[in-house]
Amino acid sequence: SSSSSSSSSSSGDNAGGGGGARGAARAKLRVAAMWHAAVNGQSSRFFRPPPRLEASMLGSLMFWCWKQIAVRHVSGIAPEAREEGRFDDLEKDLAEAAPQCLRFLAEGLQVATSSPDGRRASGKMLQPPFLEANLGEQLGEMVGSLLDEGRTWQWELLDVGQAVVERVFLIIGGSRGGTVKRGPTDILFAFGQQFVLTRDQTKQFMDKEAGLQGRMSVLQELILCDLVLVADVRLKARQRSHLLPAPATSSVEPDAETGKEEETEAQEEKEEAPASKRSEDAGGSASEPQEAEVEHVLRLEMQLKQERSYNDDGLPTVRASSWQIADWNGVCHGNHPALPRNGPPAPW
Repeated sequence: SSSSSSSSSSSGDNAGGGGGARGAARAKLRVAAMWHAAVNGQSSRFFRPPPRLEASMLGSLMFWCWKQIAVRHVSGIAPEAREEGRFDDLEKDLAEAAPQCLRFLAEGLQVATSSPDGRRASGKMLQPPFLEANLGEQLGEMVGSLLDEGRTWQWELLDVGQAVVERVFLIIGGSRGGTVKRGPTDILFAFGQQFVLTRDQTKQFMDKEAGLQGRMSVLQELILCDLVLVADVRLKARQRSHLLPAPATSSVEPDAETGKEEETEAQEEKEEAPASKRSEDAGGSASEPQEAEVEHVLRLEMQLKQERSYNDDGLPTVRASSWQIADWNGVCHGNHPALPRNGPPAPW
């Protein structure tokens, strides 16, 4: 079975419209919400990939089959990575790497407030090749905005539990560079994978008169495109975290709209960081937030770019990149390679 989802290739970020104090209050609210989504994983504002279907034997079998399709395909067209053993036990490798990735993210955020040159040190860590560029930019902007507001934070990972690989799938025709599709695209879902089509390819694929030959022609075109291997990994951590408010710098009374924005921000921060905020509201030490268990979801990706060579089956070979952190608790809305940065969230 398959279905398609349309997306525009260009989109503006209209959130936070308005000017003056109202616009500033909304911007602060978004930045604080992003911090809580990343660190505490509890914001409903951001994309959360759905859990894999494992409630039944059929669901577990489908997950296994879809993963095998993805891994077998990339193993066949990425000979160097295959010879290095990078696909031998992919799920185990991802589960072992995810806790290290989470600790790296924690260090990258915490260094921003724990050293004199923290902003620059954090920026050097939270960027490629460790993070995909879009995620690095989003986190860098978040850190810069919070520091400009005079806010500080603490995030201490006490223990990271066993990671679970939720899904592994391919985005065929998606690329961070190279054979990038121009103009509006559609995303076709089939056998647990995603296929990125131009509008002309979609029209040809869905054309009943073209029939099977038309669909095969489109699939042959996709074989010559780059692709991305994606994995969602879910893990739980025992941690302490809090985001301190900015110090008061003005005695000017806010207007009614701005005051409402600030009240909303305070309430949402309290809901999204319950353990630390309860401690502070109850009179506990702001420097000693309470321990809490938090679930994190990391989206990791491997980019596969075309080379000018072919395997024994006549398929073009690809060069596999190192794994990168592409998204963290949905702060980049899934960070789909075929969707604009500020556009719609990833389908899954």
